[in-house]
Amino acid sequence: MLLSEPPPTPLDFEFDIFRIPVRVSGLFWILPIYFGLQDQHLIYAIVWALVMFIAILVHELGHAMVMRRYGISPRIELIMMGGFATENHRDVWRSSGGLGSLSGLPKILVSAAGPAAGFCLAAIVIGLVVLMGGWIEFQFAYGFFPYWSVELEKGVRFGREFPAMADMPTNTDMIYQLISASLFVNIYWGIMNLMPVDPLDGGSIAREIMMKSDPVSGLKNSLWLGVFVGGGIAVLGVFVLKAFFLAIMFAYFAFQSWQKIQRMDGKGFGGGRW
Repeated sequence: MLLSEPPPTPLDFEFDIFRIPVRVSGLFWILPIYFGLQDQHLIYAIVWALVMFIAILVHELGHAMVMRRYGISPRIELIMMGGFATENHRDVWRSSGGLGSLSGLPKILVSAAGPAAGFCLAAIVIGLVVLMGGWIEFQFAYGFFPYWSVELEKGVRFGREFPAMADMPTNTDMIYQLISASLFVNIYWGIMNLMPVDPLDGGSIAREIMMKSDPVSGLKNSLWLGVFVGGGIAVLGVFVLKAFFLAIMFAYFAFQSWQKIQRMDGKGFGGGRW
């Protein structure tokens, strides 16, 4: 997910992985803590922080590896609302061009590689559960929306063993939470990222496809698609899924796309054409 790069904070830290520089903003940890506290125990915030750190890093590594395949030296930023992979301006001498030099199929492959990496990570988690004697049963609500139940022992439905927030979760509770959070982040966020809404990966894919078929109006049409899809998901989030964070996020993305259309037409919100 590509959002604006935050300013440095005293809590930032940096490291390299596969010779790709990574910066983790101190603001990155706000969302894991929020999700962890929704599960009614502070220690689950640590589980969510670990899961989201690994999942989002793997997602961005998917983008970065394909970028490198096309001659772009990448870097990764993990920020409050997720993360992004972009060109490493400190290492441009190794690049044959920037992200702006990519279009069509290469740009689509870069965008699709992030969610694909997350789905692969989810498949690894499922495989490990099965190898350990557990089972994960998938079903679909409304015929399209996936959900699942985790059984640490096949045929035995799991129930948390600690009764209240004051009690320490057991090892079994922690393993269950680790599996559930891993599937949630890698599957649901992968699906979310494929929605054709700017600035998500699906929005980038839709833009490339629509600009290829209509070079004149494709960009604006892809933004209008983002307005309607983002608005629709926001409504779905409020009235069907009861997922208010999801609704607010997609409403914001839809509004951003509408603002861009206004700027392209030279109307309001900054005026001028792109």
